[in-house]
Amino acid sequence: MMPQWQLFDYKRQAYPAILEKLSLSEANSLNSIGWEKEFNWPSVILDPAKGLAQKLVTISDLHIQGALSYRHDENFIFVDLFESAPTNRFTNSSRIYTNVTDILLGCACLESLNSPTAESYIAFDSKTFLMDYYEKRFGAKRIRSQQMLLYPPDSMRLVSLYYK
Repeated sequence: MMPQWQLFDYKRQAYPAILEKLSLSEANSLNSIGWEKEFNWPSVILDPAKGLAQKLVTISDLHIQGALSYRHDENFIFVDLFESAPTNRFTNSSRIYTNVTDILLGCACLESLNSPTAESYIAFDSKTFLMDYYEKRFGAKRIRSQQMLLYPPDSMRLVSLYYK
């Protein structure tokens, strides 16, 4: 069996999940179904220099649970965009899956761990109101105004928790 990510619901039941390439038609539909209007997913797909855009889906249900765009940048992976579906956001008290963001960042971590140049570091820009959340949940460190960094031990922890 191929390794896969494990999405958890609120009862901690695991659902096998994978990340696949996000298509342009899927990216175009995200805003109309409640995803963040400020995130321009189609522009990432139309400009490969902006990184690789992927969607997180469970193996049994192909609804997009989250999306991620990252690129190699010198000695680290830079995550340009990552977003949970509205039904999975930590602010949603009845969210379906509780670890979507963990897996999205974990995917970038796995890429970094497998890269000969990225040295297992993950950098991303955060919305101000989420910075404390990323510090507490993932061990991310603030390195600039709104930029955060995951160090190798935190990268390895995320992969080991959810990639089986």
